[in-house]
Order: sequence, then structure tokens, then C-alpha cells
Amino acid sequence: MNFFKDSSLSFKTLLITWTITSVFTVIFTALQIYYEYRGERKELYNTYTIINDLYVAPISESLWIMNKSIIKTQANSLLGYPFVSYVKIYDDTSTYFEGGSIINSDVKAFNLKYSQEKIGILEIALDDTGLNQKFVKRVMVTVIIQGIKALVVCILLFFTYELLITRSLRRVSRYLISNPEATMRGEKIPFDFDREDELGVLVRNLNSFIEYIHGLNKNLKELNDSLEKKVDERTFELKQKNNQLISAIDDLERAHSQIAMSERMASLGKMTAGIAHEIKNPVYIIVNSVSLIRELLDDMLSEIPEDERKKLDLTIVDDIKDLCSRSEVSCDRVGNIINSMLSLSRTNEDEKLAVNLGVLVQKAVQFAYDATMAKNIFQCELSLDLPKTYDGVSVYKTELTRALINIFDNSFYSMFKKFSDDKKSPSILSVKLTSDDDNYIITIKDTGLGIPEEVLKNMFYPFFTTKPAGEGTGLGMSISFDIIKKHGGDIKVTSDFGSGAEFVITLPRGGMVS
Repeated sequence: MNFFKDSSLSFKTLLITWTITSVFTVIFTALQIYYEYRGERKELYNTYTIINDLYVAPISESLWIMNKSIIKTQANSLLGYPFVSYVKIYDDTSTYFEGGSIINSDVKAFNLKYSQEKIGILEIALDDTGLNQKFVKRVMVTVIIQGIKALVVCILLFFTYELLITRSLRRVSRYLISNPEATMRGEKIPFDFDREDELGVLVRNLNSFIEYIHGLNKNLKELNDSLEKKVDERTFELKQKNNQLISAIDDLERAHSQIAMSERMASLGKMTAGIAHEIKNPVYIIVNSVSLIRELLDDMLSEIPEDERKKLDLTIVDDIKDLCSRSEVSCDRVGNIINSMLSLSRTNEDEKLAVNLGVLVQKAVQFAYDATMAKNIFQCELSLDLPKTYDGVSVYKTELTRALINIFDNSFYSMFKKFSDDKKSPSILSVKLTSDDDNYIITIKDTGLGIPEEVLKNMFYPFFTTKPAGEGTGLGMSISFDIIKKHGGDIKVTSDFGSGAEFVITLPRGGMVS
């Protein structure tokens, strides 16, 4: 079944045509031979009629006169008649002739009469063996000849079908299989479309179908492109809204953090102001007492005679003076810390001044750079982009300068520490002043050690420092933060640890003096 299913149309046509032709040939041949056989069979049985007409009367006469030689002659003549295989002549008393043999057929008896009186019986048996053999031979020959004729006709039909139909269909099929991209582009089958027969109709219908499918694919592609564009647009809008939402949440968190920090700074400022005032007086007393001790020590030494002084071990005096100097240095440091703490509580200053913002930033950079170079020797490149066009900007000049110096000091300190570890490490401080519709923007970028994530979170809190003891109070960045907030601005810090940090300070343009 699968063999027939997978075979070509030409083979299927040949097989079906040959089968149908053979069946009908056999049927019609069988009918033909059957009727011929019936006719010959009828002729066979007509022999009885002929015998009855030609032989019964003469034999009856010979039997009546009892002429046995004539009866025998007539019987032999009858036995030689076609199909007659057995002859017997007898009466009630004796048998006058019996010859031949009964082969296939039944014996037929004829009454021998003379003057309407029965005088004997004639028995005849016919032999139909030859007829049957002839019939079988004819059947075989006819079937063979008709089968060969049917096969020849089928082969001719096969080649005709292959030439006129199957070959053309196979060519169309091969073109469609071997040129899928062409059909997808809407290119039609380039042959047999101008024929007026069924194949031409088929090719034209296939071309129409290809054109229809190409149109559908084109429309589908346009719809898909349109859908992708809409999805991209909607995705972009959602991303923008999501980014805006994230930015708003970040701003809200930053504002909340700034408010909380401002409140803590205000509370801390009040507290540190009281602490600073309480510490300041004892520190001044200590400073004055140390100075008085040095003076009293000098007075005491001056009253000792020279010859007696030489006999004394005065190293203790030098030790006392050294202790006094150390105490004065420590008191100066305490005084600086007290002044920084008082800066946190300072809420008012003189009125804002109109300044050239570019000049102010440049002076702050240069001051911090000179102070750093006085204490540390290393190569640092300044990259300054500070236009002098931002004139008449209203700020708290001293405070803003101090805030900028604190930031610059930290950047120089970070770059110096990195330079100390790696002499080949480049040190570059970039300072840029720009503006937009709402703010002046000061961007400060260094190539120092960078700021770790945990430090970024706490760097604006008072007394938080990463510098060793004696090098920082932890108040510089908190004071800078407070000063910038006092101007209504903002400060943001980003850092790639190990590659430096970037400070972005924004000051509102509302500070411009008209």
C-alpha cells in the first residue's frame, strides 16, 4: 500500500489503467468465448437432429428387412460422423451393431420404427472432448493476446501521460522546490502559463496563489514592523517613565536624607556651640598658663648667677619648655576644632555679595593648591575651565570659598596619597564651571584614590573622617555640605574606587544680582 502511495503518478496511471483494461478484457473475452462455446455446443447437439433426419429411417428399413450387412455399413458410416463416439443398434431379441465407446456425454436413444411400429433402438453417444479442448485453447490464446494488447496500450498511455502531463507537473514542482526564495518574493512560475489546457490553468492559478501569498506576507511584515515599532515606542515610554519614577524616588530619598541631615546638623550645631563655648575658656586658660610657665621659667633662670647656672643640670628646663610647646600646639588644634564647631552653628553672615563666580572658584583652587604644595611635594596638573562670564552672582563669598577649599583639599590629599604609593600615577584635578536654565554647575574631578561605597554614605556627617589622627577633624565636608545647602544648592558625589572621585555642585541661578 505504501509502495503504491509513494509511486509516481505515471506509474499509478499505468497500474490502474492496466488493471482496469485487463479486468474488462477478461470479462468481455469470457462473454465472447462463452457465447461461441454455446453456439458450438448447440451445433454439437444439432448432430442428434441430423442423425434423426438422415439415419433413423434408413436404419429402420434395413432392420425391418433384416439386412445385417447394410445395417453394419450404415452404423459404421454413422460412427464416422463428426462427434459420434458410440453407436449401438438392437431390438428386444438381439444386438445388430455396437461400436465405439462412451467418453464424456450421455447416451441418446432413438426409436427405430416401421409403419409406426417400433422394431428396435438406435443408441448414439457424442464425444465433446475436442470441443472442450478447443474451447480451453481458445480461452488461453484469447486471454494472452488481449493481455498483451492491454499491456501495450497501457505502456503507450504511460509514455503519453508522462510526456504530456507528468513531465510538465514535475517541472513545475521542481521549480517551486528549488526556488523558494523567488516564490517568497512574489516571482511567478516563468513557463507554461500561456497554455490553454489544464496545465496552463494550473500554472496561472499557482501564480495567482503565489502573488496572493506574497501580498499576505508583505502585509504581515508591515503589520509586524508596525507592531514592533509600537512596542519599542511603548517600551521606550515605559522606560522613560520608569527612569523618571526612579529619579523621583531617588530625589525624594535624597531630599529626605538631606532634611534629616539638616535637622541633625541644626541640632548638632546648637549642641556644639554650647560645647565649644564651654571648652573655649578652659583652653584659653591653659594657653595662658603655659605661656606664663615659660615666662616664669625664664625669669627664674635669669635670677640664678652665671657661675651657679653652669653647675646646674638645665636639661629639665628644656624638657619643660618642650612640653609647653607641645601643649600650645595641642591647644591651637583644639582652638581650630572649636572654631570649626562654631561654624556649624553659625546661621547668619553678612549679606550676600555679587561676585564673579569663575574668579571665586579659581582663587579657591589656587589657594588650596598652594597650601597643599607647601606641605607636600608631588606633580599635579590643574585642568581649569572657568569662564569669567558668570559675573554678578550673589553668594556668601567667604563661606562658599571655604566650602570649595575644603573639597579641593580633600581631592589634593587623595591624589597625594595615591602618588605616595605609585610615583607614576598621574595627578590631575579638573574643575569646570557651566550653567543651564536653572543652575550654575561646578564639576570637580580628581584622579585620586577614590571613595569607597561605605564612605560615600557617611562623608557629609560631622566628625566622620578617614584621615589619620591629627590630619583631619571630620568637619570639613559637613561644613561644605551645610554651606551649599545654605545657598539653596546641592552637592553630589560619584566615585570609581581606585580611579578618583567627582563632585558636582549646583547653585541656583536665583542668586544672580540684576
